Amino acid sequence: MITIHEFGHYIAGKALGFKINEFAIGFGPKIFSRTNKKSGEIFSVRALPLGGYCAFEEEMEEGTGEGSFNSKPPWKRLIVVLAGVAFNFMFGIILAMAFLPFMGESQLQTLDFAENSSASQVMQSGDIILKVDGKSLYLIDSATSDLTKYMGRADEDVVLTIDRGGEIMDVTLTRGEDGYFGLKAQEGYMKVVNYKVAYGEGLLRSLVYCFKTAGIIIVLLFKLLTFQLGLDSGVAGTVGTISIMSKLVMLGFDVIIRMIVLISLNLAVFNLFPIPALDGGRAVLIALEWIFKKPVISRKAEATINFVTMMILFALVIFFDIYFFAFG
Repeated sequence: MITIHEFGHYIAGKALGFKINEFAIGFGPKIFSRTNKKSGEIFSVRALPLGGYCAFEEEMEEGTGEGSFNSKPPWKRLIVVLAGVAFNFMFGIILAMAFLPFMGESQLQTLDFAENSSASQVMQSGDIILKVDGKSLYLIDSATSDLTKYMGRADEDVVLTIDRGGEIMDVTLTRGEDGYFGLKAQEGYMKVVNYKVAYGEGLLRSLVYCFKTAGIIIVLLFKLLTFQLGLDSGVAGTVGTISIMSKLVMLGFDVIIRMIVLISLNLAVFNLFPIPALDGGRAVLIALEWIFKKPVISRKAEATINFVTMMILFALVIFFDIYFFAFG
């Protein structure tokens, strides 16, 4: 995913005439290197597969030599800086739209109901819940999040669109004296099933799925960065992510695809945050330079701030991994 991200920078840079010194997969000592004799670009694979980079000419220097990063107008630099984010977004969306319509998506199937409730009178075990008052359900961050959210805001009656043995129908639930409709989210009352829709609808739902996932990631990252989310929420670094992925392989191809989509969208969203060293932070500085017609801080200061921030981010990744394996 990071290679795809850096490839976005590379493609945009080549298209807009930037001089590129090296495209590297990984960090640390080189284990493979090849130089393009015509352009002088170095392609390398390095020992630590924990990232990568696309190094532009004089990217963090005051120089403005021909083809150098800072010799280009701000609008071109903004495109190059944000191209990595765009590639991650596009890859996640393309992957989701290529596979999810065929694999189906997660939906809730009823198994049992509260006794003498409204749900028990109009619903049957095996019904698959598709919509609440016309709002489609997307089970992304938890199995019942959308269902709970929509039904919690409902008035006296709720109209559920369900699939009963292949027949799509609407049923109306009435809130009982205890404030509930009789649907229970606990284990034994509902289960998550894989549900397929028509291909065209599947394409549209895959697109919506990606944007809703990105929205959830924004909220979770904001809570993490503002210390509203604890480390016990399942945060992991690079090694922890690899460990999780290795276990998910056993759960099937569809789970792996969804995880790759999630990681791709997560990289895109995270890099958009206006933090030094991330694409979002660099984009803010370039935008300010465009507005004020000059850099707001020196290139040297920017390079120092980016380096310090990057070291902090690396330290956090290592800390998250240690915590994940020790207490996760």
